[in-house]
Amino acid sequence: MIEVLDSTKQAYLESHHKVLNISIPNINLTLTNANIVYESLNLQESIETEEQLQFKGCNASQFKVSVAGVIQDIRDEYIEVTITADNTETIPLFSGYVVEQTNRNGEDVTTELTCYDPLYKIRKQDVTSWYNGLTFPITMKNFRNSFFTLLDIEQVVDVHSEEATGDLINDSQTLTKIDSAKLPKVLNAGTIMEDICQCNARYGQYGRDKKFHYRQLREIMKGLYPSYETFPSPTTYPSGENADSRYDLSAYSKISYEPYTVEKVTGVTIRDNEGNATSKGTADNMFTIADNMLASSFSDKATACQNILNEIKVVWYTPLNLECVGFPWVECGDVLLTRTKKNIVRSYVLQRTLKGIQALFDTIESEGIQYREKYTESEATGVSTNRAGVKDNADEITATKIRVGTIEADYIKTYQLNAVDAKIDNLSAIAITTQNLSAQNISASQITSGTISANRIASGSITVDKLNTTSLSSWNLSVQSLSAGTLYVGGVRYSAKSVTIDGQGYTFLGQ
Repeated sequence: MIEVLDSTKQAYLESHHKVLNISIPNINLTLTNANIVYESLNLQESIETEEQLQFKGCNASQFKVSVAGVIQDIRDEYIEVTITADNTETIPLFSGYVVEQTNRNGEDVTTELTCYDPLYKIRKQDVTSWYNGLTFPITMKNFRNSFFTLLDIEQVVDVHSEEATGDLINDSQTLTKIDSAKLPKVLNAGTIMEDICQCNARYGQYGRDKKFHYRQLREIMKGLYPSYETFPSPTTYPSGENADSRYDLSAYSKISYEPYTVEKVTGVTIRDNEGNATSKGTADNMFTIADNMLASSFSDKATACQNILNEIKVVWYTPLNLECVGFPWVECGDVLLTRTKKNIVRSYVLQRTLKGIQALFDTIESEGIQYREKYTESEATGVSTNRAGVKDNADEITATKIRVGTIEADYIKTYQLNAVDAKIDNLSAIAITTQNLSAQNISASQITSGTISANRIASGSITVDKLNTTSLSSWNLSVQSLSAGTLYVGGVRYSAKSVTIDGQGYTFLGQ
């Protein structure tokens, strides 16, 4: 929560006149209410968009506004946005870059600007060379300091008590280097950011102070908290809790919330690249960290698990969707208490959309399921089933079963893929390269690839509605039965009901 005076809060509650200020320093241009289309402000911020807390964040904030009188191209220009109510203090809203500019012709030329904070571009930055240039082993703290020095962004570890040191919980953990064969082909800065945050149970966010903040979901205490009506001192609460980052809201226009609370995590598991699991706590409501290259490289995974568990085992909340007066000083990660006729609903600000200018309006969301879904074995294969795409290359992928809805990747490379049963709804890749592809059964509705190359493809049965490839290359193709509605090889279309090998030969019917 941004610290502002009580008089400032009161001014927004009383709907005093507000002034939006957009500064574009590189071209010495400032836009105010006279240039801004009425109520066109739209600010979207979020740290969590999943139903299960992932403790990653690092989402770029989006700012949209329509302005008049701007005829030059200001795409890629840096902007700073603030808001002021009457003569109260100025509150920062956004800083970032214009990504899209759409002109609409009318009596006056108006321009809609779509802007994102710096994480939008930084997330896509290739940091492979930086990673390979590090000296390992290295502590988490030195690792993240080197990373953000590369990005030229200052870090802030949000602290909420006098005992806090400003360090992250696993800063002292030692990281070992991941084998290059198990790294993604392109290591993006966004992946590193998310992995750092998840390893320390924090949400990353580019703050309005132009610094990268590690947001903490603090324990929600059932005590008294600061009301927007009374604004008491943070040190005068019967609960004994510091009131920082908590907000008591009793006025809203619309609210819906779940009849349950998201239950506290009871255990933490780290799964490394080989599928080995290290756990602390109980399995009742387990938080599993997988596909995290930094967690996989911890020298002491057991201690890391315990540190994470200690941090998140106090987190609980009620999922809600709330529409209310806009409070520009509220930030993602803040605790929000909403008083309905029957209940006090306690939750976090996980997503928010701030709209309007004079009639400033907030939509606050926090999704969540009551108990975490249990981790599925197939996720240990190196192929993520909870998101599209293949995250990592791997020397070897071994699993009893592989179940994937869709795999979309420019390049899939593995030395060996072994599975008793491999089932994929849709596999799309520019190239699939493997030394040994072995499975009792391969089933897919469609396999599309520029090149499928393997020294040996062995399967009891390959069933596919459509196999489309310009080159199918294998020194040894061993299969009892190949059934395909359509088979393209070398650009020539074939149909084949059955292809048997080991003395039976091939039967192709050309089309």
